Amino acid sequence: MACHTPRRRFSESSPSALVLAGACTTEAYGRDLERQIRDLGIGNRVLITAVAAGDPRLIGLIQESRVVLLPSISENVRPGSARSLAAGTTVISSRTSGASALIRDGDNGWLFDFSDPRAFHQAISQTLLNPGLRARLAESGVNS
Repeated sequence: MACHTPRRRFSESSPSALVLAGACTTEAYGRDLERQIRDLGIGNRVLITAVAAGDPRLIGLIQESRVVLLPSISENVRPGSARSLAAGTTVISSRTSGASALIRDGDNGWLFDFSDPRAFHQAISQTLLNPGLRARLAESGVNS
């Protein structure tokens, strides 16, 4: 995956903003993430916030989002998936047992494997660039 890909994908769906909500796993990871955002020149369109799962502001963020990305390596229970589906927001999630129990790939959201970054990027692009598809996925998510 080339370094220019995120910038190109991000600008294709303008006007967009990226909100990263949750805790960083380590301080070094947070610093690296901030450096990558700065290097890509997208700092004015990215907000990093430490909104926790129980914080009521998280529901507002989810409801105002066109897409919620849930890249988790090991979570079995996915309250984020359930909240996002119920809020009518399209969900793109890593394929974990919790997510697979809630999300039907291509029906009410998208599932991806970390070993396939192209599928992850494709799900984001298709969802952001196709409002009809996004609406169908969101409606199916609410009804699931």
